[in-house]
Amino acid sequence: MPTKADLDILRQQGKRDELARLRKVLKKKNHVCQDQPDSADDYTIDLKDGDIVVSATDGVFDNLFQHEILAIIKDFREELTGKQITTDSEAERLATILADAAVQKFKDPQGKKTPYQRKYKKTYNATWEGGKEDDVTVLISVARRVRLVALAQENAA
Repeated sequence: MPTKADLDILRQQGKRDELARLRKVLKKKNHVCQDQPDSADDYTIDLKDGDIVVSATDGVFDNLFQHEILAIIKDFREELTGKQITTDSEAERLATILADAAVQKFKDPQGKKTPYQRKYKKTYNATWEGGKEDDVTVLISVARRVRLVALAQENAA
């Protein structure tokens, strides 16, 4: 959310249209979400053994571009034996690295580009510096191929 200082800057720059749009959004900020269930994203993706799935809150995806997330994962995997996540602690470490990178974007915004910044510019035609402070949660899942073998003796009984 823009601060009072952000609103003052828009006022000083004579950006009345942007200011009016922001006021309209800010007035609605306490309203209950009106999304319907059919508005939800639903995906089906075939995974291979070792694929990494990053599930995260918007605090991550508003502050890190997809290419940054992929670069962090690639660099992390380069350090691993066999270049694969094989333990819970490795998955937890990667989750922490991604969360810390997102937080760093909004704690030290100077000169940093973020997806939120781009969306803000496109929506309001106004400048937003750096990242967006938000909740940040990351869950790393690793796809594993599992082979189920039915015991012939149990099935014969």
